[in-house]
Amino acid sequence: MRSLWQHSPADARTATIGVLWEVIHTYPLERVHSVSGNIRLETIKNLGVWFGSEHSVDAMPIEDELLEKIAGPDESDDVFRDLVTILTWAIDSGTLRRDEVQLLARIELAEGDPGVAREEAAAELGVSRETLNRRVCRIRTKLMQAVSGDMEAKVSYAPRRS
Repeated sequence: MRSLWQHSPADARTATIGVLWEVIHTYPLERVHSVSGNIRLETIKNLGVWFGSEHSVDAMPIEDELLEKIAGPDESDDVFRDLVTILTWAIDSGTLRRDEVQLLARIELAEGDPGVAREEAAAELGVSRETLNRRVCRIRTKLMQAVSGDMEAKVSYAPRRS
């Protein structure tokens, strides 16, 4: 199943939904016990067949227009655009400094292993990893409080990444 994660999140989600609907469409009606569990396991099994063997999504040609109708628009562009809007607003409103936004983006949007990104950033800044973690937590908390509009509220739903 690791090969599923080699695809973009939108492609992985689309493939999973497609396999799930195929399992639902072909589910034998005489199997009346543990229906949701059976559907889940059958979906996982079929994903394993497609992404764990010699088969791949590339082996199934499909027109882009048809895929767009089936899957809908790619939401990742909207999410990225929203993130840029929020970070731009944070700088423009004086909530965060440009260097704070750069550090937050570098750590939170790191490709690959986030621990490596934190180690590299800590080394470049000449601080310990724990100091960097506290700094990133303060920046993230300041942004969340400003976005929520409640500067006095404690934000408990932002777990620290190690």
